[in-house]
Amino acid sequence: MLTIKNLTLAHKNTSSNSPNLLTRLNANLQAGKISALVAADDAERAALLSILSGFAQPTEGSVIAGDGTMAGRVALLFSGFNLFSKLTALENVSFPMEQSGIAKADARRKASELLESMGIESHIHSSRPRRLTQDHQSRIAIARVLATGSRIILANDPTALLDEEDERVTISILRHLAHSQGY
Repeated sequence: MLTIKNLTLAHKNTSSNSPNLLTRLNANLQAGKISALVAADDAERAALLSILSGFAQPTEGSVIAGDGTMAGRVALLFSGFNLFSKLTALENVSFPMEQSGIAKADARRKASELLESMGIESHIHSSRPRRLTQDHQSRIAIARVLATGSRIILANDPTALLDEEDERVTISILRHLAHSQGY
């Protein structure tokens, strides 16, 4: 669960009469359910994602995960996928695990399992993102989010670059993660 209480974010370095980017936002997001937070504009969406992911502190209010802390709980999934172009699919997924101290061999084994669970065949694991379809890139990005160990996935329009069929597949994967695995 993620609880957002009276979340406010004021503009920095502006006059005191400037409107806030966010004003007293309240929400309860339940584990195992897909929730949508709709922003009025890109600035509001960016402000909200920055706070929820821990990159910014609110002017007022709080964001609390089920156990009371946000540290290591949130992972971001973007429409552009943000895969590292010089890394293979397998390396992109193992990277967050290796950065958190997991041994390279163990991280690669887990990354391979995550890719397989996303329907990415083993012959694709050694491919770099530019050689892959957007559907494959999307599923690799989801696998990388899962590799972080985070229990909260913030998805910012993750299907924007996909065609209708690939969009359905991606939404189906996200629904499965939410409903059967409690994300």
